[in-house]
Amino acid sequence: RYRLLKRLGRGSFGSVYLARCVDHDPRRDDSPPERVAVKILRTSKGPALDMLRRELAALLAIETDRIPRVFDWSFEGERAFVVMQYFPAGSLRDVMPLQGPPEEATVWRMLADLLEALDVAHRASMLHLDIKPANVLLDTSGGFVLTDFGVAQSSRMHRGLLPFSVGTRGYQAPEQKNERFDEYDLRTDLFALGATAWAL
Repeated sequence: RYRLLKRLGRGSFGSVYLARCVDHDPRRDDSPPERVAVKILRTSKGPALDMLRRELAALLAIETDRIPRVFDWSFEGERAFVVMQYFPAGSLRDVMPLQGPPEEATVWRMLADLLEALDVAHRASMLHLDIKPANVLLDTSGGFVLTDFGVAQSSRMHRGLLPFSVGTRGYQAPEQKNERFDEYDLRTDLFALGATAWAL
């Protein structure tokens, strides 16, 4: 159903591709757009599949235009995949090296948009735990979208639920760096959002 056009990014467990939906039908409300992003795992086993299932569950539980929409998915066969909304402008990490210091209004817009995304996620008892420029996408109206919920966890976390520290160096809250899992809460995401704003 999806013809891969080019690779957009690569991670530890798989890649994200720009793809064309070959049976796109603009007359149908349930039809995916003609161009979509497809996250494909290298293998449909082990922790990679667990992370993709967790990301899908998070995306389906959250409804806001500040988080990518999900159109399709499959965990059958050799390659598990999730089909999501495509943002052609790329990520904050892509554009930061190409521009000088941003206008103050741009930083406030990013903070407002990502706080809106986090508000909806946190109300659904979901922590993102890996906010960074690479996981912030740009929409077509100058706004920002939070993506990659692969390491998301319930905010009602118990000690020992996570077997390892998550997040990205430079954006982790102190409790993440020190693997104090029982101290993770909504503020953990706010720390990473502040670090992302500072990086911008």
